[in-house]
Order: sequence, then structure tokens, then C-alpha cells
Amino acid sequence: MNGFPLAAVALPHSFIVEIRDSPLSGVMLRELTRSMLMHGKAFRFTAHGYSMEPFIRDGDAITISPLESPPSLGEVVAFVNPCNHRLTVHRIIACTPQGHVIKGDNVPDSDGLMALKHILGWVSRIERRGKKMPGFRGPVGVAIALLSRCNLLLTARKAYYFPRRVAGIFLRRLQGLSIYPVIARPWASRINIDEPSQTELIKVYRHLMPGVWTQQQPSKPHVTHFVAKHGQSLAGYIELVRHPPEHAHYAGYWLFSLHVWTCYRRLGIGERLTRRVMTLAGKEGADELLLLVHESNTNAINMYQKLGFIRCSKPALDQQLAQETPRRIVMTVLLTEHLENPCNDLKSNNSPYGIV
Repeated sequence: MNGFPLAAVALPHSFIVEIRDSPLSGVMLRELTRSMLMHGKAFRFTAHGYSMEPFIRDGDAITISPLESPPSLGEVVAFVNPCNHRLTVHRIIACTPQGHVIKGDNVPDSDGLMALKHILGWVSRIERRGKKMPGFRGPVGVAIALLSRCNLLLTARKAYYFPRRVAGIFLRRLQGLSIYPVIARPWASRINIDEPSQTELIKVYRHLMPGVWTQQQPSKPHVTHFVAKHGQSLAGYIELVRHPPEHAHYAGYWLFSLHVWTCYRRLGIGERLTRRVMTLAGKEGADELLLLVHESNTNAINMYQKLGFIRCSKPALDQQLAQETPRRIVMTVLLTEHLENPCNDLKSNNSPYGIV
């Protein structure tokens, strides 16, 4: 689990230094952490990554305090890995005269034997959404370390999520039934389509790219994002991308990244997101909307065809697409007809195209 520099702010306790919204590199963060701890000050930053789940999660605020004595078995420490020189926060799973064996709770392999000189400090506080979390020191930390050493934590994690996987399989089977959209229609009516906040956009990226840390992205005027939401829960995502003429292969208006979370499929969300993009592109004066879809994704292709999309040839892309595996195809729809007969958000799901 790695830390991300967050602009210096005043904290209630003067002995704690926090960095927030800073463009510091990983090297600068590492050296700043080292310097603060050497001067006897605790250092607080946001942890990013998944190697310490579930005890430290992506986005938790952690405080690193200077070592007062050699760390013991089960303690979570911040260290600089001599192999890659990265600042990392993992747990000590064994202590030897030569050093400490350190490992993430959610990874199968250890970081190896670390000499005391590589360990900068220990995790003295964990905060999640403003609430203090248990630090798992002492006997609890020792137990976690011993389980982690034998990879039993990963086995227990798989067992914990097994009922969810079974439920997911059952849901997908249920979604395959023709009556499912009728049963789920009252639920579907509660889905709203909106432009996302930055926090929601980060959640989308982390959902689409699990295990890859994503920070706040700069605004892109040529891209409009939409999310489908059920209350505070995200249910779907889509992008409208406007490529200028100099982007020869992709010049024009494009639909990208349509994705519906598994438990929300077959509720018409994909159709509603697509219609929202079609409507916005048409209002901006676009004659057509283009998209790329995998040739084997028959469900998506059928939905697009119901909305008026047809397969087309785009010479600038055809040669590139022919070399892909799996192969994608280009589809397009004329937007003038869509604007003349809009059926834009369809919250009632009484679409003439059916529910997808």
C-alpha cells in the first residue's frame, strides 16, 4: 500500500504534519516522510492501494509515527523497499536477528527481509471517513501476522466473499429470465442519470480498473461524463467524447465506456445512458454519433441496433481494428431522427425499444 501526497494544512496537534493536494512525486513524498520522522514528528497522508485490505483500505488516512523501539511482530510499518525504493506500508510477519519480514495482508508474497534502517515508522492511527479505526496492534496484530505468514488471510477472505459470489451467480441466472425486467421495473424507476461529482468519477475509475489507484483528474472540456445512480450507489457510467478534426481517425462525436454494474443489468440503464449521450450530442449540432463495440458483445450490439445504430465502415480505423483480438466494430446513428422523436430518459421504462 502506497501513500499519496495530499497541501500542507494546520492540524489540531502541532506534532503531526499532513500534506494535501500536492503534486509531490513519490520520491519527494518518501524523503519528506523520512525527514519528518527523523525530526520526531508524525506524518499523516492518504493511503492508496489494496495490499492491506481489509484492515487498511484505499482512501484511509493513516498517521505514521517515529519508532521509539524496534517494531514487533504484527505491527504495521512504513518502510522504503530497497528493491524499488518506494515508500510502502505493510505488516511485520516475522522478526529475526537479521531484520524483519514484511508483507501486505492482501497479497500472496512478502516484501522480503528488511533491515531496521529501512523502516521509517509505524502506523499509529487509521481513519476511515473521519472515524478512527482499530490499529490491530498487540495480540490481534500478532494473530493477523501469523495468519498472513501462512496466507490463511487470503483463504479466509475468499471464504468470506464466497456467499457473495454465489449470490452473484444466482442473480445473473435470474437476469437471464425474460420475466426479470418486469419484476425489477419498480426498482429501475428509482435510477437517476446525472453528471458525476469528482468523488463519484474516482469511484467509477476504481470500479472499472480495480487495483489501479486513481487520483482526481483534470477537467476535460471535450468529455462529458454521466452516471446512473440508485440513491448514493453507482449503477452505470458512460462518456460523450468530442474529437476535433485533427484527430483524423476519431474525428467527431463518440460514445465511450458504457458500463452497467452487474447487479443493475437488464433494468434499461444502458439504454437510458446511451439516449442521454445521443440527446446531448444532437443538441450540440452533431449529425451522427459513433461508437466502438466488441464484435462478440451481442447484447450490447442488439441494444444499440434497437436505438437506431448500424454497423458502418470507417476507412481510417478499419485496418487498425482488423488487427485487434478480440475485434471491435464501428457503429453509427443519425441524430436528426433521434431529436425529432426524443424519448430521452425513460424513467418509466415504457420504451418502444424494450428493456436492456
